[in-house]
Amino acid sequence: MKLNIRARLTLQFTYIVTFILFLFSFIIYYFSASYRESEFYSRLENKAFNTAKLLIEVKEVDYNLLKIIDRNTINALFNEKVMIYDYKDRQIYNSLDDDSIPVSKSLLDKIRLLKDVRYHEGKNEVIGLLYADKYDRFVVIASALDIYGRSKLNNLKWIIIIGFFISIGLTVFIGR
Repeated sequence: MKLNIRARLTLQFTYIVTFILFLFSFIIYYFSASYRESEFYSRLENKAFNTAKLLIEVKEVDYNLLKIIDRNTINALFNEKVMIYDYKDRQIYNSLDDDSIPVSKSLLDKIRLLKDVRYHEGKNEVIGLLYADKYDRFVVIASALDIYGRSKLNNLKWIIIIGFFISIGLTVFIGR
């Protein structure tokens, strides 16, 4: 079947628009996902730093008081865990009293060497930081699940997909 010139131009135009829309949609989603992850790691880093600072520098705050503060924090992260290790790799604080984040000696050494390590443990995002005061160096590991950010990203994905197909449909319809 031979297409007339108008149909052929409509088809070519639709291919071009499809490619441009796909590329644009991919770029929007990619940068939104990158921003979500970066922003969430920043929040985790603040949580880790503040927890370490309270436990190590503020003499009035002990282990039990810090646990109460952690439990009653207004902007707590979902499934949040914070662990602090001293220079002998002894755990001196754990916000949940369990070893829910697997921590090996090699991970602690890597954090001491690089001072900032970020990775994923299942669906959780984990950050490991080196916290140093005048006399000691501590490794702080914080982990949480970004339910809110992932939900927003999922909504964006569906908006992009629906918008993509509606735009292609309109391009074909208007091009006729």
